[in-house]
Amino acid sequence: MSISELSSNHAIEKQPKALYVLFFAELWERFSFYGMRALLVLYMTKELVFSEHNSYGILGAYGALVYGSNILGGYLADNFLGNRQAIVIGSFFIILGHIILALPLGEHSFFYGLAFLVVGTGFFKPNVSSFLGQFYHKDDPRRDSGFTIFYMGINVGALFAPLVCGTVGELYGWHYGFGLAAIGMFAGAIVFYGGYKHFGSIGLPPFPKELKRPILFGLSLSKVIVLGSLLFVPLVVFMIQNHHNMGSFLTIAGLIVFVIISTVAFKSSVEERKCIFTLLLMFVFVACFFSIFEQLGGSLLLFTEHNINREFLGMTIPASWSQSLNPVFIVLFSPLVASVWSKLGQHNLEPMTPFKFLFGFLISGFGFYLFILGIQSHIDGFVNILWLVAGTACFTLGELFISPVGLSMVTKLAPARIGSLMMGTYFFSHAFSHFLAQKIAQVFGAPEGVDAKLDIMASLAGFESIFTFVSQFAFVSAGAVLIVVPLLYNVFKRHA
Repeated sequence: MSISELSSNHAIEKQPKALYVLFFAELWERFSFYGMRALLVLYMTKELVFSEHNSYGILGAYGALVYGSNILGGYLADNFLGNRQAIVIGSFFIILGHIILALPLGEHSFFYGLAFLVVGTGFFKPNVSSFLGQFYHKDDPRRDSGFTIFYMGINVGALFAPLVCGTVGELYGWHYGFGLAAIGMFAGAIVFYGGYKHFGSIGLPPFPKELKRPILFGLSLSKVIVLGSLLFVPLVVFMIQNHHNMGSFLTIAGLIVFVIISTVAFKSSVEERKCIFTLLLMFVFVACFFSIFEQLGGSLLLFTEHNINREFLGMTIPASWSQSLNPVFIVLFSPLVASVWSKLGQHNLEPMTPFKFLFGFLISGFGFYLFILGIQSHIDGFVNILWLVAGTACFTLGELFISPVGLSMVTKLAPARIGSLMMGTYFFSHAFSHFLAQKIAQVFGAPEGVDAKLDIMASLAGFESIFTFVSQFAFVSAGAVLIVVPLLYNVFKRHA
């Protein structure tokens, strides 16, 4: 199947079959990721007995490296591996990472397990999204609704992961929960491999003969890439353990990425150059949004653990279950949002991407404001769980105005020859998000040394401070989007 074959049918409302293969492959990969994430902070603070301050730092470094590695995975796919092979290699590393986390060897297996996940996600994450984008013509009206359906698949996996892995991890043993995440990723790899018949010629290596040619000690280029990735693992371990230096690392890496992308842009046509720099500017807003959103796996999870009243029908709901609220609302809201975009698109009324971002920030800011109202109405330091549900519903709706739309934006504007590289850069912006999210929690949260179990009110005040800053930051970001809309209007208008 070629792009020309796809374009001849672009008006047909039926989505390509590859969407559903990638839907389920990504579903299981996200099951593994969010199953692990639901346990991560709780495991660090309760099993490894790390302080909340240190746990925030490790979580931020891990998240930054997970998404920072995406740009390398995108580059290797564009220039050597192709999307398919990169996704397979990524699956292998992710499975290994979860298996290592499942080993009860304390900090040693913990850090190495995280490092394998970082490398594997770098191969998997940017390429599955970029791969999907190639099944749509540049002007295909199905694109945004297709990516919203794909995004729903991500969140179906994220919905069940905390309920399954979180329950098993908290009640029966942390390492059993990590083991279930490995099984989820294995299922995703099987689904992807089984769907090859629907891919046609899309996603193959750009130079297959070069990929098989021996280049080092008789090893082919593809094997050298895998070997190099294995050797990269100890470096990732070092960076996670020294998370206090992550800000410097990200600054240097960000400058290098900007120089690389700018060099590519100035070697491109004028129209492509405008698209590339438009994407870079929008990635700043993506980073801002996800520094808000990623409170979910850090401060919001600990807020649920320490200050939410989780008693229900005589039982205490595991804190990890709170991680399923966001995907529950994604699954509920996604069909509605996808339908709205599709219907508006048919009548040429669909708002441009920047305006979707604007509404997303406003709704998300209001969601965090609801958390503040809940804290101010607390009883003896414990907040009614309905405030958590309402606030999560709001910032989830805001997420749907930004995250799937951002994925679609990259596949619309990025030149085809650097599609995976730009998708990797999109996810690299998430690296800054994870780092900033945990820095916000460290700076505005309760002072280091406060024991949330012994000083409930100090813990609650810390969370109120975090959520106040996040809410204000969301509203300021919305204003900034409005300011840059005139600069971006023509580019988005041409590619609507």
